[in-house]
Amino acid sequence: DIAPETVETLLGRLDTTRRRFVVEGLGEVPAPEGEGSALSVRPHAITVTAREDERDPARAWFEAEVENAEFLGEFTRYELATGARRLTADVPHTTQAPLYARGARVALGVDPRELRLLP
Repeated sequence: DIAPETVETLLGRLDTTRRRFVVEGLGEVPAPEGEGSALSVRPHAITVTAREDERDPARAWFEAEVENAEFLGEFTRYELATGARRLTADVPHTTQAPLYARGARVALGVDPRELRLLP
């Protein structure tokens, strides 16, 4: 089943003193400007890489497990479990990009510039 593109909504709380957003069941990420009790991130803004690969320090990183992977030609859609959270990532297909199988332990990265605070 190919699901339509989704927007992940991450509930939590904003720590205005440190400008961090604490996501329930996931951890902390740098908070974008504004106020809100939830964050949104689109699936194409989530990076998936091998746990041992070098990580871009500009991203917030979390350990995850692949629950499902679906190759869709232009991209691979991953359903990822990280702690109590489930996230969808649409990773562009390139010849260098590995395909991670169900059960693979991976790292997922989120660029804080792609996050939006929701009321």
